[in-house]
Amino acid sequence: MMANDSSRGIAMFNIKCLAFSARRRSMLAALALMAPMAGFPAESPTLLLMLKQDVGLTESRSLEPAQLARLENRVGYKLQWVGNTRTHARKFGLPAGLGIGAVREAAGRLATLDEVLWAEADEPVLPSPIQISGRTTGRAISSAGMAESAQIEEIVIKLRDAGRQQPAKEVIDQLSRAAGIPLHLEWRTAGGGWLCRLPAPVTVNQASTIENALESLPFVMYVDSVRARNVQALVTPNDPDFQQQWYLQSVTENPGSANVQAAWALTQGSPKVTVAVLDTGILFRPTHPDLGGRLTYLDPAGRRIAGWDMISRVWQARDGNRRDPRPTDQGDWVGSVLKNAHRKICEETNSSTWHGSHVAGIIGASTNNSTGVSGIDWHARLLPVRVMGACGGDVVDIVDGVYWALGDPWVRGTRVNDYPAQVINMSLGGEGECSDMEQESIDYALSRNAVVVVAAGNDGVDASQWSPGNCRGVISVSAVDKLGNLAAYSNYGANISVAAPGGNTGTLGGGTDTGMLSTANVSAKKPLPIMMNYLSYQGTSMSAPVVSGVIALMLAMDTRQQLTPQRIKTLLENTSRPFPMGGRCNGDLAGLCGAGIVDAYQAVKAVMETP
Repeated sequence: MMANDSSRGIAMFNIKCLAFSARRRSMLAALALMAPMAGFPAESPTLLLMLKQDVGLTESRSLEPAQLARLENRVGYKLQWVGNTRTHARKFGLPAGLGIGAVREAAGRLATLDEVLWAEADEPVLPSPIQISGRTTGRAISSAGMAESAQIEEIVIKLRDAGRQQPAKEVIDQLSRAAGIPLHLEWRTAGGGWLCRLPAPVTVNQASTIENALESLPFVMYVDSVRARNVQALVTPNDPDFQQQWYLQSVTENPGSANVQAAWALTQGSPKVTVAVLDTGILFRPTHPDLGGRLTYLDPAGRRIAGWDMISRVWQARDGNRRDPRPTDQGDWVGSVLKNAHRKICEETNSSTWHGSHVAGIIGASTNNSTGVSGIDWHARLLPVRVMGACGGDVVDIVDGVYWALGDPWVRGTRVNDYPAQVINMSLGGEGECSDMEQESIDYALSRNAVVVVAAGNDGVDASQWSPGNCRGVISVSAVDKLGNLAAYSNYGANISVAAPGGNTGTLGGGTDTGMLSTANVSAKKPLPIMMNYLSYQGTSMSAPVVSGVIALMLAMDTRQQLTPQRIKTLLENTSRPFPMGGRCNGDLAGLCGAGIVDAYQAVKAVMETP
């Protein structure tokens, strides 16, 4: 379901998305019929604002006059409250006549307030809405055929009662009557929703009808379909040479570099910083020689590491069980028997990618050890959280993985993480809107002062169609090649924060020196000790960990602990380098590739100079 109302229209937003107590509903019903206030016609530009005080609410709170005045003083305009999203971000109207650039600037000013988690212009998710089940929606479905072919087997129902006990039978019966099918609430997710398996798979259209019916109940906060997410597609060149890490080196010779080598003169990182890698797990027992020194060992024998396997489906986990404390990458190869048995639509691969280890190596492979490659941060703690397996993963496991990485004690099937992350890297995503449960997990992360970095996607389309990169408050990263031009595969869009090197072997003639070299295994299915190696991949899956590594360096220099996720995002954007002239980012995609190419040296230097 929608995380905001931008494609539903104000009238539907007021009816479905306001979560106020019963004693205020009569007043709101009257207000909904009134004409808009002077200076704020219906077509006025709007922005969305998430306050720290609103994270995790099940009922909205009113805004104190003094707080509204403070917001107006910072933004420089009168703000007219229009409504709230279901996850309790506030929507404000701005004076008529402001262009989208002015709205973005206004949001940027608001985002600098300590009480604000994120503030963004309320821009359309898609160029045009698509009609589904008789209603207008912003779902990113490319065709009616896709809507009919996708299979939804589970939904998550978030009730306004935030209790941890399973709802009474009478409540479940009422939910079942509204849905028109018997519902069974299996278990509570970390965000407070209830995972519910449907009696039989349904299409996206059918799931949308069920969601609408359930959300019409006054005690239901939201309903989300559980959709698949995938690691971003990789393009692996054949050349095994791994000695060229252009993305770390001089920007003079490599215009697309992140300028990391220069930043090492200022800092090489800190073991006090923890970066969670939500991915396919990590090569451990057997362990990659360039990653073993970056993990946190929980026993003297070195048999247990900090991390967790969050995959809740046995067939998808491929380790014979559900969630467990072993975030070992079991391989993401897919066989036809597995696909047929579980009715999954996913590509059959010739071999496993060891995607999580490749991503982790970009962030923090052991450096200055005379072995293999260099990581961006030499000392930060790597925290593997396994959320992707055979055929990818699903939103519930990913969302629970976010909560677990932050130290939340109520994640089903886990023990408490004693090493909460300051940075969360998600080189994963799927087509569709940012669901409410995804947005709630992002807001929770930001409220815990953790930065969330997400790959923009590798389909060469508008990134607003890909989640969780289109969630509010994240740092969404596009990819550039060695020359600094937008990679042919990279998604783009108004929600991109910055670009970073992701490689592009196709347009530059191939060869490993145009890809992103990092840690991997070259076995086809199960990891083998003698097959530990280094491979060059390309994709926004690689550009996201570049930014995560740079953020880890920035946090290492934050000795006064003044950085917040929003300040980090602003510093990255303000210190990024301009795109080279003549490329698409200065042409037909101007303003849609991000603020510029991330520059580690300038970003770290800005942290040092911040008063």
